[in-house]
Amino acid sequence: RGSTTASPSTLPVIIDANGQLGTIPSIRSKKENIIAVDPDLNHDKISQLQPQRFDFIGCHGEYQTYGLIVDEVENIAPELIAKNANNEPESIYYDRLPIMLLSEIQRLNKIIKTQDDIMNNILNRLSILENK
Repeated sequence: RGSTTASPSTLPVIIDANGQLGTIPSIRSKKENIIAVDPDLNHDKISQLQPQRFDFIGCHGEYQTYGLIVDEVENIAPELIAKNANNEPESIYYDRLPIMLLSEIQRLNKIIKTQDDIMNNILNRLSILENK
């Protein structure tokens, strides 16, 4: 705390279950088994996640925050569960949620586009009928 940077080249630092600090590479050459997110499966998972508001034990209501509860997420999206060195569920990989949300936004945009096309078709047909 207390140390900030104004550099535009900063990256978030993460810590693994062994305490190793690092960053997550995004370059294709560091990845394998790359597949597209299944929008329907992703939608099912996103729909079931329950955002919660809570206090951490011992904070006595002074530090309310928002998040997910590991116990609730574990059966819905186990890939979001971070485990400790003893392989016990401990936290959520919050850095994975934006990609899931992006997939959901894209799915919803397709639905909106389809509905817009249908609505425009209906309006055009109505206009033709009104001009007869």
